[in-house]
Amino acid sequence: MLDDIKKSLIEDIDTEISSIEKAVSEYTVREQQISDSIYTKVGIIDRLFKTKKYKEKMKNDSILRKEESDIYEQKRSKESKLKELNEKKNKVKKIDDVKNLPFKNSEEIQNYCQEKNISITSEDYFKYFREDVSINDELMMSFVKENLSYLKYDKSNNPEIYKYFLNKKINEYEQYKDIIPIDLKKDFETTELETLKELLNALNNHTYNEEFEKHIMEWIKKRSDFFIDFKKVIELKNIDDINDNKYSNYLDAINVSKVINLDYVYKQYQSDFGKELQELYKNDSLLIGVHGTEYGTDDIKDNKIFVEGLKNSSQAGAVRCMDRTVAYDLPFIDLLDYGSLRPNCNYYIVIPKEIYYSGAPIWGSDMDNSDENYLLPEYVYGMVDRREKKDFKFIKNNLPNKKKYSVFYADYSNEPIYYSDENKSVSRK
Repeated sequence: MLDDIKKSLIEDIDTEISSIEKAVSEYTVREQQISDSIYTKVGIIDRLFKTKKYKEKMKNDSILRKEESDIYEQKRSKESKLKELNEKKNKVKKIDDVKNLPFKNSEEIQNYCQEKNISITSEDYFKYFREDVSINDELMMSFVKENLSYLKYDKSNNPEIYKYFLNKKINEYEQYKDIIPIDLKKDFETTELETLKELLNALNNHTYNEEFEKHIMEWIKKRSDFFIDFKKVIELKNIDDINDNKYSNYLDAINVSKVINLDYVYKQYQSDFGKELQELYKNDSLLIGVHGTEYGTDDIKDNKIFVEGLKNSSQAGAVRCMDRTVAYDLPFIDLLDYGSLRPNCNYYIVIPKEIYYSGAPIWGSDMDNSDENYLLPEYVYGMVDRREKKDFKFIKNNLPNKKKYSVFYADYSNEPIYYSDENKSVSRK
């Protein structure tokens, strides 16, 4: 298995290297063409009398020099990337020396690599061989003790590793609580601290069934980098000044909701809606997302989203960007409890990964280059109305006569794809 991973990684790197080398070669050819053109002189008479030919030459040279400058920057960027890829490739090759050795912890890996002068970090070891490392309880615990951020690689699903993480974050707060900014302290105590304690209590007491415990651990893992690092907060706060926003930028970067009511979520998990969502979530071939909408009651009653599809977000000029319209790659608990603080209607989007990642069209519009685009209605799986706190029901999108668009786009694409009636159904399967 490890040999297959290594081979696949090197093939991917070689493909990218080949593409960059081709681009660099093209830049070099164009640089020479520009140089030849610029240094081709006009006649002395033209220069002396600044004729029309001379003026056109000067104007053209100015344009070419600008292009030459742009090419230089692009070529330099590509060459830098090329160097980075070759270093990465060498690292992958050198992992042959360490992959089969019976390391018991990350310290042994580091010591061996240092002794053999192999430049491999713990992060590299996870990145290239996470299947081998992440399922090993003892090794995984060692890495998490070294650096809490390594929790995101775990596949062992050992509750002890997660309890260690939660305890460490709680103890971190106790260590720094007297010196952290008062506003941050107050906010943390009413949100993250309560969540950390609730999660730890659930794992310690096995409050929920084993399957739901795994969902809890998945939630912790995917949220692990967003819990406050108090040591980092103190360091950034100490160096922060009026011209340096690293402290506030860090807080903005981790500004993800970490409030959770496990008892409430567990009831949803046990409902018919929760069971159906879980079956979808278990299917690795599906990309599942959710969009919370505050559309008016009439829009929902008329089933417009079921018929027309989900209109694109206008955020930051987004036209056809699923990641700005739909939240996906979420832990199961967040899919289940999405928008719990707002009485929204949640629309669940289900797209086969094969379709999404192949660049097939998933957006439709009535006209070319329109700002109004719709995630096709066949990918709107269903809706849950959260406006009333009651047993949530999955309202499935079984409506016939979904809207047919004339122009289609892949995600993030500005190039429209027009379909004839004859091949539309085939291409959009």
